[in-house]
Order: sequence, then C-alpha cells, then structure tokens
Amino acid sequence: MSSREMHRTFNMGMGMLVAVSSDSADSIREWLANKLPGTKIVGEVTNQKGLVTHTDPNVVFSEY
Repeated sequence: MSSREMHRTFNMGMGMLVAVSSDSADSIREWLANKLPGTKIVGEVTNQKGLVTHTDPNVVFSEY
C-alpha cells in the first residue's frame, strides 16, 4: 500500500496542531517541545487553492 493511500485510508493524523506565524514558529516549537516531547514543525500554510501536500512528496491531496 502506498504512503498516500495509507494517509487517505487511515488518516495518519496527529494529536494536536497549532498554527502560528512563521516568525514565531521556532520559538513556539521549542517552548512546546519542553512540555510535549516529539513536538515538531510539520508544514506551512500556502495559497495553493485546496492542494494539501506532505513531507512525503508522494502524499498530495487535491480533492476531498
């Protein structure tokens, strides 16, 4: 099963997401990581009109 299909079928979600400005992202990640080990930056918001991408370039969603 492809990585894209795994994400589509099983959601492969995360427990919590915090959206912050790119200027604040590193300091907020560091602060959260002290309280929640495993905290990481997973992406960014762009103006790609409904296109959702992933760190794995094979995982791209353009429709829901």
